[in-house]
Amino acid sequence: MRDYLVAVQVQRLFSFFASRIRLLIKHRSTVDIFASALIRMGAGFLFWIVATQTHSASDVGIATAVISAASLVVAISTFGFEYGLLRFFDQFKNIPRRLIESTVSFVLVSTFVFSFVFVIGMPLWAKGLQSSFYSPVMGLVFIILALVTSLHLLFHRIYIAVSRTEFTLLQSTIAGSVRFIPLFLIPVAFHGSLTLSWIIGIGTSVFIGLVFIIPRFMGNRFIRFRIEKDVIGTIGAFSFKSGVGSFLNSATALIVPLLVVNILGTEQNAYFYMSWALANILVNIPVSSAWTVLAEGSRQVAIKQGVFRRELKLSILILVPLIIIVFLWGDKILSIFGSEYSFYGYDVLKLLAISSLPMTFNYLYLSTLAIDMKMKEVITFNAVITSISLVGSYALLPLIGLNGVGLSWLTAHCLVLIYILIRKYSRQISTS
Repeated sequence: MRDYLVAVQVQRLFSFFASRIRLLIKHRSTVDIFASALIRMGAGFLFWIVATQTHSASDVGIATAVISAASLVVAISTFGFEYGLLRFFDQFKNIPRRLIESTVSFVLVSTFVFSFVFVIGMPLWAKGLQSSFYSPVMGLVFIILALVTSLHLLFHRIYIAVSRTEFTLLQSTIAGSVRFIPLFLIPVAFHGSLTLSWIIGIGTSVFIGLVFIIPRFMGNRFIRFRIEKDVIGTIGAFSFKSGVGSFLNSATALIVPLLVVNILGTEQNAYFYMSWALANILVNIPVSSAWTVLAEGSRQVAIKQGVFRRELKLSILILVPLIIIVFLWGDKILSIFGSEYSFYGYDVLKLLAISSLPMTFNYLYLSTLAIDMKMKEVITFNAVITSISLVGSYALLPLIGLNGVGLSWLTAHCLVLIYILIRKYSRQISTS
């Protein structure tokens, strides 16, 4: 009897995983986006493993802060046009060239302006980087980093919009692998060697997309620089509101490294960033799912709840085993960078890993609100998450160190999740 029960349980377990594998295969676009995110995060993780073995913790801390700052500039300067690409692509599907060219041109101009302003004002808002990164050459490096990062982001969204998600996978693979080549060729003595390696990796993927991939969707023509007012007017309002929500959503991850550098120093930022890089593998799962919900739900609004439930199940299916791995072997994984990375970063890594669960529901829910054009609610929710995270981090960093960031991040997402569930439950009661 006991053997029979064991056999039944094994069969049920096999059936469970078989059904999930069939579900993954059925939804190829989701798999591509997930795989792209995992490759991007995995390659970044390996890059920093090598970097920590060849560069000092201070150099790593500076590079990670600069990359985060460039991403912060891009989050502001895109004005949410990556959302507009997805939301309105079907309206321009017969003339995608106009939408793509106007969006890319506008974002390039705004990114250049904002990155230039950041470089000029670096002594004001990034004083921890001033001594090592404040020079004309390094300023130019920063501007180039911001420009290629913005194009990398837009191309990723274009591939999703045209339902050619396999190119997101290719883009992440190229960017993740090429950056290792200059890492071994550029002298370690050059303070910007890590940043320059990062630029070359992303820049190569952007160049290939610009020359060989994007023209496929534009009648085999290259992108021209032009900004059409009617295109910007059509997608502008939605994009800007989405951009505010997106900025608030990503502000914590992008601003915290600058807070850590200014409050705890560049070495502590290196320890934090490695934990964040590892946690980002988990974080990008709900983020990728949210993009899938927005893309598929925008094409067919009636199926958004079905897509929401599907992506929620898939995300949790992937996240739970990864969280278990973090708790069992996270300290050993961090020790690959060095014993000090494990000592200072393991606890905050666990907090960030747990946060991915409430984050999944929150991000997917916000995507459904964006589909319904309820952008005020999207902005409000993101503002609450960001405010709690940043204020909490600023207050707790001097008291409990890096754990203050993880605790603030987890608290913010849990509070928002509780509010959303209460509101949904209350509405169900009122309508029944």
